[in-house]
Amino acid sequence: MTMNFRLFVCFSIFFVLIQQVAQAGGVQSDDDYVDKRVRTALIIGFSAYKTAPLQNPVADATLIAKRLQDAGFRVESLLDLPARELASAVEAFKAKAQGSEIALIYYAGHGLQVDSENYIVPVDFDPNVENPLANLYPVRALLEGLDKAAKARVLLLDACRDNPFGEALRARGTHVSGDGLAPIELPVEDGKRWPQGTSGLLVAYATQPSKTASDGRGSNSPYAAGLAAALATPDADFESVLKTTSAAVRAETGGQQHPEYRSALTGSLYLVARPKPLECDLLAVDTDNDVSLKGVVLEDIDAAKAIPACEAALKEQPGSPRIMHNLGRALEKAGRYQEALDLYHKAAQLGFDQAQLYYGNSLMEGLGGEIDMKTGLHWVRLAYERGNRQAMINYAEYDLSPVFQRSDRVKILQDALRKAGIGGVPDSGVMDDATNAALASYKTATGLEGQRITFQVLDRLEIVDVLFPKRSIAPSRQ
Repeated sequence: MTMNFRLFVCFSIFFVLIQQVAQAGGVQSDDDYVDKRVRTALIIGFSAYKTAPLQNPVADATLIAKRLQDAGFRVESLLDLPARELASAVEAFKAKAQGSEIALIYYAGHGLQVDSENYIVPVDFDPNVENPLANLYPVRALLEGLDKAAKARVLLLDACRDNPFGEALRARGTHVSGDGLAPIELPVEDGKRWPQGTSGLLVAYATQPSKTASDGRGSNSPYAAGLAAALATPDADFESVLKTTSAAVRAETGGQQHPEYRSALTGSLYLVARPKPLECDLLAVDTDNDVSLKGVVLEDIDAAKAIPACEAALKEQPGSPRIMHNLGRALEKAGRYQEALDLYHKAAQLGFDQAQLYYGNSLMEGLGGEIDMKTGLHWVRLAYERGNRQAMINYAEYDLSPVFQRSDRVKILQDALRKAGIGGVPDSGVMDDATNAALASYKTATGLEGQRITFQVLDRLEIVDVLFPKRSIAPSRQ
């Protein structure tokens, strides 16, 4: 895969552009288009409960596994497992899912909520033992660490059947919160930004939280049957699949069961197949894309062909941030910097993480004639918070220590640390042991990792604009 990105370090002129290209890029033909995404699925079905057997979960799991296998997923099935085997099998799946574009987990069986925490119930669960919760498996544990394995994660919970264990658990003093499952919140920071690790996640329920779902009168539950049928639709994005599933379930249950989902996806997600790529994508899509193309590095874009192709595509799909971004890249290659910047900004405002990265980097570079580090870093941070992998490097990993070879910049940093309440900070203008220790204390107190001085550190200390004030330059690619 080709990767094109810009990393920024501010030296005596406040800014130097660093570009790294991992491999030479190129345009691929639509005739060569093959969906080569690595997609993995863990399918769990528990029916053979000793005290409360269910009719359909194993059949449901088998149905969904077959549908996903036919679609090209690498599928691992766990059927009727006891508690001692479930945890190790889940961890083994996470290891196998490393590097996947999509990791999907489907669970059918009993599920319950205790103190608003959701659990799936292994087949050997006994509510009458001294510590019954020890033999349950937390739903959150299904997702822990999976964000590092796969770009997009999907959790499907057909686990909202009635709770036959509630009375016995309450008798042991366990606080069973209610029927069905508790809502799995996808929390936001400051009411608007997805926190790290949440971006790219979709969680779907067979019914509304705290409601129960039908196990079904036939060979499959209404949810599994509806989902399997909807997945057979070619080239349908997954949110459309879920809406189709929900309509089928409501019809089958006479309006008694209402599936729901919560999404922090950053774009359309296609589980089964993707539409044939547009000419605009073939000519100008970024190497980090969600249309299963190798992509084109900026330097290799044929602007004369890509600009009209992407302008035509944007007329057909005027709300597509990916096409806006493609056209912006083609315009940038042609030297039409302000037009490119405007398109990056528009796509970034629509939440397209790669455009957020490009727009932020462009402001930090001065593509439009003014270097604006503070505003640019704001957009890079948004891309980082949406899980953009290059933004993670730019924002939270790249070492800016060389910037602090000048005493005036060190004093700005030292003053910011004192204002943040860190004690023992000298006013030396030198990155001495005391200053490094104070910086380490600040990072520990604020939950930041590593030893480096990163843009994330400077952003948290609110000194980016002090260190690197706005300034006008001749607009050009450096």
